[in-house]
Amino acid sequence: PAFIWTKGSLDDYPAVVLRFFDAMEQGTVDSFDKLKSLNSVMSELIDGSNRRNMASVSIRRLAAFRRYLLTYLGAHCRITPTLTRYLYRVAVSFMGRSFARELAGKLLEYPRADENLVRYLLIKHDKVIFSPEHFELPHEFQQRVLNPGPTFDGKALPDHYLDLEKEREKLVSLTAPYLTRAEANSLKGERGTEWALEKEYLFHARVNGLVHRVARRKAREFKSARSWGTIKDGIDWKATIRSRARGENVLYVRESRRWRQNKLNVNIFTPTIFIFDSKPGKGVLNSVQDANITQRYIFLGNKHLIRDDFPKADLVYSIFITRYQIGYMCENHIRKESIQAILFLCTQPWMGLERYKRITARPPRFQCRTSPDEDQELMKFHYPEKLVACGVKYAEEVVLVVCEEGWKPSAGLYNFARARSIRLHQLRLSYFSPNLIERMKQIHFISTPLKKHPEREAIVERFLPDFFDS
Repeated sequence: PAFIWTKGSLDDYPAVVLRFFDAMEQGTVDSFDKLKSLNSVMSELIDGSNRRNMASVSIRRLAAFRRYLLTYLGAHCRITPTLTRYLYRVAVSFMGRSFARELAGKLLEYPRADENLVRYLLIKHDKVIFSPEHFELPHEFQQRVLNPGPTFDGKALPDHYLDLEKEREKLVSLTAPYLTRAEANSLKGERGTEWALEKEYLFHARVNGLVHRVARRKAREFKSARSWGTIKDGIDWKATIRSRARGENVLYVRESRRWRQNKLNVNIFTPTIFIFDSKPGKGVLNSVQDANITQRYIFLGNKHLIRDDFPKADLVYSIFITRYQIGYMCENHIRKESIQAILFLCTQPWMGLERYKRITARPPRFQCRTSPDEDQELMKFHYPEKLVACGVKYAEEVVLVVCEEGWKPSAGLYNFARARSIRLHQLRLSYFSPNLIERMKQIHFISTPLKKHPEREAIVERFLPDFFDS
């Protein structure tokens, strides 16, 4: 039903259309009022048990929202708001994204009964009646057939119809993502190897680049310290005046940290780890492997394409994750992981064969080919420290650790890094925006059938619209 609504073959609100059907069956269609039905659906969302995630929304704010909506409609000379261009936009701006999504989801509710039999409505003798017979729902829908409005003698529909369709598709992605029957049939089969998403790699690369810039900037900052007979890099007048106000007779000076910059040689292969929860032993390890062409064909289930002149199957590791929660969507073809910590041994967005080629071009000492769970040197550590220790093992000079304020490496980890002359450079999570950190706490993987699907990106975007906007 959501797919048919995006093409324009259901009215503005599927939930209201359903009530119209009920009114026809009850013989009360003459007294049916679309606006009253719309208000009734919205009231059901707010009242009683249907108010699931809206306990924090006050009645006063809801009343103000209604007044604002009516004023907004009056300014646009409308009586009944459309879902995409009026009601949802007003709800987002006035009530917040969470409220707006739940409201839109309620208004898009429509039963998914027998998909092979469909009834439609006829206007006959100034009355609306049910179709005399059912018809089979086709597997593929043509935009020209389903989209309302004139086709102008078979020519392409005007742009505003296509814009409306895109707006509806975006809203469905936020509230009720779907797979068409043709897509679901083509995705049947075992999940196979799971694959990372290209746009998620791009997002992580941008975040790692930001971390590197912040680390360099922090290394150049001055530190204010009490003077013990020298003025070092100059007097810190602000700190000195504050100390005098506190009744102290102390001179504060500025101590340059520029000497650290020479040691902070950060590059694209500098191990960078984010620790969102430092409680030991909480997460379960997951990894991202980068394979050569032979191993890649094996992962894709295309062994028949492997030729005799192909190299021996090989892979390296570049990302490690400790997760504590898993969720599935898109009929289990997309897996969402909530993570405790994530380690990047390569911070660039290269994928597949290119990533494997770049990593294996480095000296063997910096190529990770053993999982931390199987590495004897790392057995003494617990997660998430084990990921930090893994980064230390494959680092050149420094490991960047983005962590909660107050986190400190254990004595064992400190000695492990010191024995390899590797420095742990810490940055607080608070240096970065809360929205960015919340986004980093999630990662997604797709199944092999979805990876091989020609419309992969469109399907993923349908289920992860916010992720594609990030």
